[in-house]
Amino acid sequence: MALSARSIRIIAASALSLVLVVGAYAASGPLNFLKGRIVGAQSTESLLKAYAAKDSDGDALPDWQEALYGTNPNDPHSFDAVLTDSEAVNKGLVTPKTSAVIPADPSTNTPDTAADVPGKDPAPGSLTDEFGRQFFQQYVAAGNGGQLTEEQKEALIAKLLADFSLRASKLLVSPYTAVSIRVSPSADVVTYLDSVEKVIRENDVPAGAGEPAPLMQAFLEESDLEAGKKIVALGGAYGSISENLLAIQPPPAYGAQHLALVQSFDTLSRSMKAVSKYETDPLAVLGSLSLLQPTSQVIVNTFKQMAVTTISQIGEPVSGTPGALIVNIARSTEQTP
Repeated sequence: MALSARSIRIIAASALSLVLVVGAYAASGPLNFLKGRIVGAQSTESLLKAYAAKDSDGDALPDWQEALYGTNPNDPHSFDAVLTDSEAVNKGLVTPKTSAVIPADPSTNTPDTAADVPGKDPAPGSLTDEFGRQFFQQYVAAGNGGQLTEEQKEALIAKLLADFSLRASKLLVSPYTAVSIRVSPSADVVTYLDSVEKVIRENDVPAGAGEPAPLMQAFLEESDLEAGKKIVALGGAYGSISENLLAIQPPPAYGAQHLALVQSFDTLSRSMKAVSKYETDPLAVLGSLSLLQPTSQVIVNTFKQMAVTTISQIGEPVSGTPGALIVNIARSTEQTP
């Protein structure tokens, strides 16, 4: 499946514009990468249906399918001056392009792929590449040698999108488990809090570079290279936090909370890296977007739990002393409208 630069931008931007309602990474706080708000998220099912139905040029071939075939979603005749892209697809003149060999339609004399449609191939073995293969195979099987109705096409696309979105999410979720954390009964609470807050402060990002949603919008919709660099840097900051937290031994009272932070920051890091590579695997962006809101919520909830634990362990921390930053973060999230 060859994806042109235009089509890649459309597939990613379409998904982004729909899932932006999920919101930014975390609630307002004293650190730049904690600035933003969590808002209510629409259901994945409704988002995927809207995503699958979007048709910018009105040629009856949704934008998402145009990306699959490598045609231009803003030009109904990007493949042929007479036939619309949808008609060309229905006649078997254009088929999904993947790294796998796809048999030609025996009813036509055309090759199995349209080499004259310029584009950029997705990475072999990527979710997007695999999706193209499965879509074509299931489309042929479901049609039993004939054409599917529009309703059948939409059902097949929605089913595959839901499956691949879930698969992408699972691949991006942090692999760290309880055995990754070394809880120490002898760990000092104040020393622990000081170490955690030092990691957070040292990995903060410049102002304007800590909210994934607007950065992704600029990068995916406008091809803003500076936004792309900030996404990479933000993913690096998340990854450094997770890696450095792994080296800290928490007291038993903070064990579960420490693990939650390690996992969540690692998941966000992996998600940002997937977004930065969207040109060769645009479907992985779906997984990234679906993880942003729930993962950010876990971090916010964890800071709140840590604040409660901190106050119960050492009392109200004085400003500038270990524990004060964590309590401040927790309270700032409650003040966000």
